[in-house]
Amino acid sequence: MRQLASPVAAAIVVASVAGAQESAIPEQDLALRVVLEKTALEQVARVKAAVVFANRGSQSIRFHAPWHVPLIRFPSWRFIAPNGEEFRPPHVPFGSKARSGMQGDIVTLEPGAAKRYDFDFSTFVPARAAKNDVRIHTPLALAPGTWKVSVDYTRRDDRVPHRSSPFARSGLRSVPGLWIGSAKSVPVTLTIAPSTRPLLRISGPRDIVPGLAYPLEISVQNPAKTALELEGAFRVRAWTKAEREVSAVLVPAGAGLRPGEAATISVPAGATRSWTVDLSGITLRGRDATRSGKLADLFRFSPSLICVLTGTDGTKVLASNALRRFIAKKR
Repeated sequence: MRQLASPVAAAIVVASVAGAQESAIPEQDLALRVVLEKTALEQVARVKAAVVFANRGSQSIRFHAPWHVPLIRFPSWRFIAPNGEEFRPPHVPFGSKARSGMQGDIVTLEPGAAKRYDFDFSTFVPARAAKNDVRIHTPLALAPGTWKVSVDYTRRDDRVPHRSSPFARSGLRSVPGLWIGSAKSVPVTLTIAPSTRPLLRISGPRDIVPGLAYPLEISVQNPAKTALELEGAFRVRAWTKAEREVSAVLVPAGAGLRPGEAATISVPAGATRSWTVDLSGITLRGRDATRSGKLADLFRFSPSLICVLTGTDGTKVLASNALRRFIAKKR
């Protein structure tokens, strides 16, 4: 697991990034700056960014940072869409060994010093959507347009998470001299251009209910000026962190999909074509014969779904967004 630097190693001079865009609010003692590796990207390209904590004051600053950055999105990232809606990177599930003591690190910045954290974002979710909004569990790449990117960090008191033992519940403990306050960066501009390559997307209801249909829609968008034609198939995969992967190979059958090894998949130039399959009626199989069955019967936990378009030789041509869905009780 990647962990933060110790206080001794925290005073780092930030290297410049060629072609990067940086911005900060200089009057803050603890100043935050967003650095974008590229300020213009094509849709679906990964957003490589960094946040820099800098001490612009005359005294040392001590702030608390969690372990496992960049898996933990620290501090609060904000991606503002052209229509004003706010998006954020989704939480990334991961495992770590529990430890006693303070949970996280105290980073010390001497005057003029800085600490940098690098991130690699690929998908985003609405920041203020309702709890049952399916978009929260359907991370997607940023849509084309001009976006504003910023970060902010707020600490209201000097208490930080602490465990008396690895198996104890986390509590709070004061750290004298800890920085308290709010800091934010000046927004930087990120331009997302429409994709010039085909895009594969899947969507479906939030809940998978045993005994009820689960319509999964698979769409291929072809922005090119020539038609897309491929001999291949869609492989729908499902898994959880604790449960082994299962999948089904599907091919177009009119407006729907059916099990099959290969078929001609065609999308006219500049068009989007969609197919729908009732996944509840499809048998999914694991890598061994002992694991097969219907989606709602194979998982106890919330499965992730993804679709891959492959050629007849098994080569991956396109990969879709991932869906995190929930196994619900039968209604």
